[in-house]
Amino acid sequence: MHTNTWAVRIGVCTLFMFGFFLPWWPFMFLAPCIALLYGYWVLALFLALCADLVFGAPVGLLHSLIFPCTVAILFSSVVRSVIIRHLR
Repeated sequence: MHTNTWAVRIGVCTLFMFGFFLPWWPFMFLAPCIALLYGYWVLALFLALCADLVFGAPVGLLHSLIFPCTVAILFSSVVRSVIIRHLR
C-alpha cells in the first residue's frame, strides 16, 4: 500500500483539476472522498475547501452551511476514524 502513495496523491489532485478545468464538476467532489478513503484527511480537507471556495455558498436548504463539502469531509473523517478504531 505504501508503494502507490504518490500515485494516489497525484491521481486525486489530477482528478480534482479535471473537474475544475473541464465541465466534469462531480470529480471535484469525488476527489476529496477518494483521498479520505485512502487516509489522506489533510489533502481531502484541502480539496474540499477548494471546491467550496470555487462553487461558493449554497442556496436553498443548505444555505446556513457556508462550506458544505468541508463539513461533509470532516464528518466522514470522524466516522471513518471511529469505524477503524472499533474494527481493530
